[in-house]
Amino acid sequence: MIRFKNVLFLISFLLFFLACKSTKSTYLADIDNDYLYINKDDKTIDQEIEDLIAPYREELSVEMDVVLIQNKNKIVKGSPNSTMGNWVADILHDYIDAQNIAVDFAIQNQGGLRIPTIGKGDVTAGKIFELMPFDNMLVILETDGQMVQTFCDHITSSGGWPISKGLEFTIKNQKATDILVNGNPLDLSRKYRFAVPDYVANGGSDCSFFKDLPQENLGVFIRDLIIEDVKQKGLRGEVLDIKSEKRIHG
Repeated sequence: MIRFKNVLFLISFLLFFLACKSTKSTYLADIDNDYLYINKDDKTIDQEIEDLIAPYREELSVEMDVVLIQNKNKIVKGSPNSTMGNWVADILHDYIDAQNIAVDFAIQNQGGLRIPTIGKGDVTAGKIFELMPFDNMLVILETDGQMVQTFCDHITSSGGWPISKGLEFTIKNQKATDILVNGNPLDLSRKYRFAVPDYVANGGSDCSFFKDLPQENLGVFIRDLIIEDVKQKGLRGEVLDIKSEKRIHG
């Protein structure tokens, strides 16, 4: 038996590719963590996938093989802190800053990052699709400090998620303590604005406490933000050089 996880990536990208040629707004936001196991002696599933992809293979290869930027050091997913998590969360925060929209911080759910590492050297568009194959959109929520405390406690109980600059806290007794927002202690009565994937805002990753909050949808896929960010850096002759930074302590 072999583990056949690239099927999900190929199918999700094909759905995205076809959606770009249509006016339908349906998109794949997430999927569970189960892998599909198949017997490598059984070619039925392989052939079905091949038949599905074959008409688009050349165009898919051209799109996926585009080198966006060079990466200096391996980028690693982990918790409670990781270079991959800091990098992605900061891209979200920086994008919002560039739109002159005020937010206090940005958070990416850990489960939304689907590969463990990005290696040194070429970073292709295909690699970013592997990192984030789902069409999650970036939304802004506004709520009080008590809800921020609840969210940070949830992140703590989940082992830690990617958080951007602007947010910092300590894990103690499975709770988030000493929460700092832009260097200031969390004020439970103050209003805060922060960005998350729409999947999270709609209650995904066990965040049902967000479901009734109004959302400001920025109308852009998070994956596209990452691609555009590294593409523009690459065009300027920059390289990715993600530094380790501890934002969740304890």
